[in-house]
Amino acid sequence: MYKSMLSILAAAAPGAGFVFGSTPDLSEKWQFPPGKSTNVGMMAMMKINAKVRHTADLLLLTTVSVFNGAKHNLENCFDLTGKPLEDWTPMSYKAQTVNQWQDGRLVPTSLQPGTPAGGPDVRAQTRYSSADGKTMTAESVRKKVSTMIVVHERKGDAGC
Repeated sequence: MYKSMLSILAAAAPGAGFVFGSTPDLSEKWQFPPGKSTNVGMMAMMKINAKVRHTADLLLLTTVSVFNGAKHNLENCFDLTGKPLEDWTPMSYKAQTVNQWQDGRLVPTSLQPGTPAGGPDVRAQTRYSSADGKTMTAESVRKKVSTMIVVHERKGDAGC
């Protein structure tokens, strides 16, 4: 069932082709200001810096977070050709993800293993930059959970 749901996600991405000139280039260093985000829970207590490398076929997001003095590194790869890709979530679960561009927004849809009672968990995320390019926002939606909106500010010297 898990693999068949992933096939459906891949088939549902007809516009997954990537035209670099018509999409925002998110390449930059970004910093997380918690006060500008919504429903982030314990993330509000973290220092988070991110670095994005963006090409025509790939968006690589490297995140370095610090919580209670402990440093955590996470690297997410977004295949921009529409191929399903296995990746790690911030909560250290493996997920199968299909990415597509819709109206200048990157829309990854992830299928994560769920609990035996609840089955797989589908998470839809929309990642986009503001019109002035100074912020990058990720809206994450799951069933039965309030939408989480994570805002990053462009910081050329934020480090990562």
